Amino acid sequence: ALKFQSAADRADVRRAREVNPEMLVLAQLSVDFAGRPVSPREFAARVRGGMASFYDEGVRLFEVHDEPNLTPQGFGTSWQSGEEFGAWFGEVVRRLRGEFPGARFGWPGLSPGPSTSGIRRDHRAFLDGARSAIAQADWIGCHCYWQTEDDMFSEDGGLAYRLYRDEWPDKLLLITAFSNPAPDVSAGDKGGQYARFLSQASSEPGVGAAFGFVVSSVEGYAYEQWRAADGTPSAIVDALAAPTR
Repeated sequence: ALKFQSAADRADVRRAREVNPEMLVLAQLSVDFAGRPVSPREFAARVRGGMASFYDEGVRLFEVHDEPNLTPQGFGTSWQSGEEFGAWFGEVVRRLRGEFPGARFGWPGLSPGPSTSGIRRDHRAFLDGARSAIAQADWIGCHCYWQTEDDMFSEDGGLAYRLYRDEWPDKLLLITAFSNPAPDVSAGDKGGQYARFLSQASSEPGVGAAFGFVVSSVEGYAYEQWRAADGTPSAIVDALAAPTR
């Protein structure tokens, strides 16, 4: 499984399928909110071109936005609650579905954790306000982060997806980001954790895929990248590729 930003080059989808013709591809629809309100109309207009490129390549899974309970991602400007975001989400989907009838639109992964002034709305409270919208989504995305081995097997950490599984048992669930961002944990140790995390997640009913964060990044995320700028794989990849012990 491989996740792209919808602004990525569509040729990357073809290259991925040369590696594995059965590759499950997901595209995330998102824009830079730049600290100002973005309407559903504007959002749909700005992502439409990128979405069309992926749709033409046969991609059908689209995550609508990313971590909308964060202030930089629209909380407090474009919406004030989970309920308001749910209405915004529904309007975006309505505007895009007619043009892309085969697309399956997903509720976006939230930033997990409690409310932090000026940064984040508690993800559980955000979800509570958005229940009606989530019920209408084609699938649900969630994010799972941890920094220690114990956290990885905590429902406030790596097992955060169980909240969604319990609340919406009939919905397809995609873990659209998972990571250990801790700077003091080696890449090799992270790779070993990821292997165990994936083994656990794959045994959970209704979990369709999990996407590691992050394969590569132009800047930032130095402790999470799976490869260097020149394409050299990190020890995360080596650990994941090792035979099961």
